[in-house]
Amino acid sequence: MYIPLVFERAIEDIVKDSLVKEGQMKTMTLAHDGIVTIHTLTSTTEREHAVKILDKAEQDIRNKCGHAVFGAGDETLESSVAMLLKESNKTVAVAESCTGGLVSDKLTNIPGISEFFLGGVIAYSNKVKVDILDVPEELILKLGAVSPQVAMAMAEGIQKRVSSDIGVGITGIAGPTGETTGKPVGLVYIAAVGNGLTEVRECRFRGSRIDIKNFSANTALNMIRLKLINDGKLQE
Repeated sequence: MYIPLVFERAIEDIVKDSLVKEGQMKTMTLAHDGIVTIHTLTSTTEREHAVKILDKAEQDIRNKCGHAVFGAGDETLESSVAMLLKESNKTVAVAESCTGGLVSDKLTNIPGISEFFLGGVIAYSNKVKVDILDVPEELILKLGAVSPQVAMAMAEGIQKRVSSDIGVGITGIAGPTGETTGKPVGLVYIAAVGNGLTEVRECRFRGSRIDIKNFSANTALNMIRLKLINDGKLQE
């Protein structure tokens, strides 16, 4: 079972609480790139009983974690996003700076995603942000490329450019250089726009350049996932 971008210790407490009444159970949680993987094991030797115990444990965890759980088995965060895009008949496009196309790479690993993923722009330079995404140059000069306003403008720019239902903008400092006063390495802003609603998230990641890119990409994918879920609720 997979849960994105939450504190591993909090998940461990939820898992232990969910399984406290179950006998012959063992659990293990592993965190990697902002995703917590929960492994549940049972020593019960009778197959039917073992399946029943594991199914109940999974359901209990899902009930307590809600939409934080995105999948089980071979499911990935990007495959969960692809499934929701298909179910809601929505399209998405991304404008990436510090992630360098990683979100696009993850989405295009899913067969058939071209129907819902319209494309992406790697807006690594400010010139591309301005010329391709129509980010106001004065916005960058005044606030810097790494700012919530620029992330929002990038998301709006790519959404408008390709006429997608959802637009995502990502800008940040992956390091190890590039830190400025008030803007440390690991500071990333991610914006998601669509359905008349905008969300901008400030993230402060730690780790290597690759770690920060992976954290940022997974956060962006999870924001898309939750937006699709919440937008679907608004339409019900």
